Amino acid sequence: MIIFFGLNENKRIRLVLILLSLFFVSRTIGQIKSKKIEAGNLNIRMYATDPSINRMFLAKGIDPGFPGGEKSLVKFAKSKLRYPKTAIRDNIEGSVIVQFTINSRGYVTDPKLLRSVRNDLDNQCLDMLRQMPNWIPAKLGDITTAVNCDWKITFKFSR
Repeated sequence: MIIFFGLNENKRIRLVLILLSLFFVSRTIGQIKSKKIEAGNLNIRMYATDPSINRMFLAKGIDPGFPGGEKSLVKFAKSKLRYPKTAIRDNIEGSVIVQFTINSRGYVTDPKLLRSVRNDLDNQCLDMLRQMPNWIPAKLGDITTAVNCDWKITFKFSR
């Protein structure tokens, strides 16, 4: 997710543009392969939490779904993510990468940082994940399965 902020005529910070992308880190040979999904401005790569079924999940699995689809996910993220005033004051930009699991019941669990920028930006991302509603879980055949997600969220000022 890229968040651009700028000053309007009243010198208040406003949201100019949010581009949402779930960025799931590509895996190389010897590591876990991931599935890529593109829809609108969402770019998703995901993989089963159980390495023994990952290859089958990538070939035949049904991906988890955010309630209401990708547009609802974008709307949710816009409503929860704010550029912290302290980061604006200090002119801090950067990309936070968070990881979370969508478990077999659709709950978002285990949010954690893979790449930190600064506590205030990191906490915005983690708080958003903690408030996220349940997803429709991923499936492999008739069995629901957990998937890991790595999400890159970029905070950037408009120029």
